[in-house]
Amino acid sequence: MKLLFLWGPQSIFTGSLFKHYGYFGETIGYFTAKNEHWIEVMDAGVEMFAYRDYVREFQKAEVLLLYVEPYNIEGSLKIATFAKGINPALKIFSFGLAPNYMPEFFLEHGAIDAISTNSEWELAIEDYLAYLQGQIKLDDMSPMIIREGDNVLRTNKIKSLDGRLWAHPDLKRLPLDKYFKLTGRKQLEINVSKGCPYPCTFCAEHVIFGKKDKRRDVDNLIDFIEKTHDLADQYYFSAATYTLDEQYVHEVNKRLLQLPYKVKWRAVTRIDRVNEEMIEEMAAAGCYKISFGVETLSNNLQKDIKKPIAIEKMKRTFELCQKYGIIPRALIMVGIPGQTKSDVEDTFARLTEWNVEIRAKEYFPYNDVLRNPSVTMDDIRKFDRSVFYHYPIDGIDYPQFLQLLYGNKDV
Repeated sequence: MKLLFLWGPQSIFTGSLFKHYGYFGETIGYFTAKNEHWIEVMDAGVEMFAYRDYVREFQKAEVLLLYVEPYNIEGSLKIATFAKGINPALKIFSFGLAPNYMPEFFLEHGAIDAISTNSEWELAIEDYLAYLQGQIKLDDMSPMIIREGDNVLRTNKIKSLDGRLWAHPDLKRLPLDKYFKLTGRKQLEINVSKGCPYPCTFCAEHVIFGKKDKRRDVDNLIDFIEKTHDLADQYYFSAATYTLDEQYVHEVNKRLLQLPYKVKWRAVTRIDRVNEEMIEEMAAAGCYKISFGVETLSNNLQKDIKKPIAIEKMKRTFELCQKYGIIPRALIMVGIPGQTKSDVEDTFARLTEWNVEIRAKEYFPYNDVLRNPSVTMDDIRKFDRSVFYHYPIDGIDYPQFLQLLYGNKDV
């Protein structure tokens, strides 16, 4: 079949590419590795396309595989409508975080033919393509919603892709030059884990991917590095909590040290999931930066978002990173309900005093808003990252807010 993978248009680049490489690029890679379909790719999250570009691709494709994030829902639905107008026979399958959160909202949009309702997107797409070709029974299909005229079909067979079969991002079809230019570094990114057992109220990971930590096979990861190290200056091992599986981290470190070249890489984890031995070993294996989900240093706010962290443990962890030459980076949020100006100032002041790199982001209540059955397009527009500060803090005006987010040299 003729497939067009499209990352829906968005108004501004968010500064992060792990979803482009991982959720989007690895899904594409799964199908290109099978070599069973004609495949084209358009990443409208980082590239500007003319109408004639869309028209040309929509006319050629049989199935449009539309990846949608919460911050590009409106643009994605508009382009889906346009695609149907250009090619009424085109089937449109929507996948990604936004459809997973709110499949019924997408179902109401007449242009969408099918929606994945769980995060095993490769398997859902594979089943939908088999369905279109009459090669699978509904009872054997991954969780999704299919519109057939006035009928709505719902399938729900739970499937999981073995970590040995996780695809590599399709670097030949992704706009790699754009990715490097936007981030200012030749960094390749790959999912090493999906799912998280922690219940942080603001985070999508455990909602979309489940509470079980699922891992890419270590051989699979090392194979990716061996195939791409000439392209990259560094790697990002994408995981909500990279060090959750200590044995996995140890095995990756061991394998990296066995390579005939140095691999520079970084990861994200929690303060309570590292120790000195692990940090020392990661540093030896080429880890140059660890980002920690700090969010806030306010004890009360930590309890509210279900992420309590002992301040002394945090400070000691940062010191250990610095001891072994790893840059500690604190991921914090501005706009948490109940947050005050003094909370924000105290968090920034202490992290600065400890010589910790800071990356602040605006608070987004994904779980509260997108799981609300009464969600409206006005609610959704709050996630459009060309407009910020929907949850203001007394005493912090809009310019000050943007300085907190983007005043740092490495956002």
